[in-house]
Amino acid sequence: MVLTQNNIVECVPNFSEGRDKAVIHRIMRVIAAQKGVKLLHVDSGYAANRTVMTFAGTPEQVTKAAFKGIEMAARLIDMQQHQGVHPRMGATDVCPFVPLAGTDMQVAIDCARNLGSMVADKLGIPVYLYEHAATAPHRRNLASVRQGEYEGLPQKILQPEWAPDFGKAAFHARSGASIIGARNILLAYNINLNTKDVSIARKIAARLRESGSLSISSGERTPGLLKGVKAIGWYIKEFGVAQISMNIVDRHEAPLHLVFDTCCKLADEYGVRVTGSEVIGLLPQDALVEAGYYFAAKTGRSIEMVDEQEAVHLAIRTLGLSDIKPFDPRQNIIEEALLGDHPVQFGQLTLNRFIEKVNEPLAVPGGGSLAALGVALAAALSNMVVAISDKAGDQLVAASRSLQHSLDYATSLVDKDANAFLKVLHNSDAAANDHLLYAAALVPFQSLQACGQVSKVLREQLDQLRVTLASDVATAAWLLQAAANAAMANIKANGIGDEPGREGLWQQAMQIRTQVIRDIDYIIHQTGFSF
Repeated sequence: MVLTQNNIVECVPNFSEGRDKAVIHRIMRVIAAQKGVKLLHVDSGYAANRTVMTFAGTPEQVTKAAFKGIEMAARLIDMQQHQGVHPRMGATDVCPFVPLAGTDMQVAIDCARNLGSMVADKLGIPVYLYEHAATAPHRRNLASVRQGEYEGLPQKILQPEWAPDFGKAAFHARSGASIIGARNILLAYNINLNTKDVSIARKIAARLRESGSLSISSGERTPGLLKGVKAIGWYIKEFGVAQISMNIVDRHEAPLHLVFDTCCKLADEYGVRVTGSEVIGLLPQDALVEAGYYFAAKTGRSIEMVDEQEAVHLAIRTLGLSDIKPFDPRQNIIEEALLGDHPVQFGQLTLNRFIEKVNEPLAVPGGGSLAALGVALAAALSNMVVAISDKAGDQLVAASRSLQHSLDYATSLVDKDANAFLKVLHNSDAAANDHLLYAAALVPFQSLQACGQVSKVLREQLDQLRVTLASDVATAAWLLQAAANAAMANIKANGIGDEPGREGLWQQAMQIRTQVIRDIDYIIHQTGFSF
């Protein structure tokens, strides 16, 4: 989906679950299913046991999606069992609205208050309002509202000054309380240290943050170095590093490069080193552009010779934003994520990440991409069998070359199918829709053609293959059968076969599938694995 409206608001709920993927994905699905809303980014942390979801759309639809997410979280998350290093008060801990294109802060405030009322009335969860939506000065600061966390909530909620803004002043054991608000763009930014010593991270955080630190002996507070920064130190077991975890609430007072450089200097004082950093969720492009220009000037380069795209990439490298997990500008920069028309590149993902992508409630990768992947896996497995069986050294060389070509071709179709289907989804021109559907049908047709080539080679070389590898040969054949059927389904799903004038392509597809099934039946019979 491409968001083209002029009245867009962003919502960034933080859910107290970062470990159970089934729970995370069910929340994602109800949010992504809301019409008029685009799920931009999902960021989960195991040690924090927390997931941040970012989505955008019209104020009304975003509010509805936020409620659906909070409702699902209330069903699936039990705060009585929750443990994590991140401060938290509820199953949906915090849920801010951020005004973007064509909206102002009042719109975000209205969203927050409407959502708060719905959550309290329909779910029975106490709600506090914060930041610009706050009803009193002492409730404006998120840290103040969340002080005492979930464990302190039974006592806190009974205090008159901390009665919830919506709902009864009664402890909700399962869901805790939700903190809903309206704010400007905030940068959730963590800096990584080359140490596991969390005490160093905490000392640096205390010196960085605006509120500074309180002396136990004198009772006096020493202000921090950076205005507009909130910071804590913690240890992230999954990465094996101590981090300074920050919310940069005023990125103009505390730009990324200033925060990073200040942290590097403080780390040096404690005998440790900054190895990189990470952004949780999304950040605006200008934050990276400004950092890139700063680092360019710092090395003596004239910023007039550096364009914005180069500045972004320089900032990503210098800040070490891919130190512990990949930073993708298309997914982590707000403007890029909203645009949504970039070609997808699933081939660069690890196996686990690709499977996670399939599991996400998004349109791609879908059946067409997986059909192509099935062909690629069958070709790879067949090529492995051929390589092991080729005792003479060149007897099966031609077969191996053909299989390698099919493997490379089918692998390229994984991304090609996804991008062809995204063009259909993003199209707003009715006149172009027919052409785009036909183009989307051609990719699974190409997967089917590759399927036919692999089954043909495998059948022709069957007598030359080692008997001990019969189960691998049979597995390759079954993969081809599944891939062929999946490709046919995706050809038909895009209108081919039912649409007048397109019978030619469908008839060709039927013929290829018939040949593939004949090859597979023969291969399975010969290997002795008929069931």
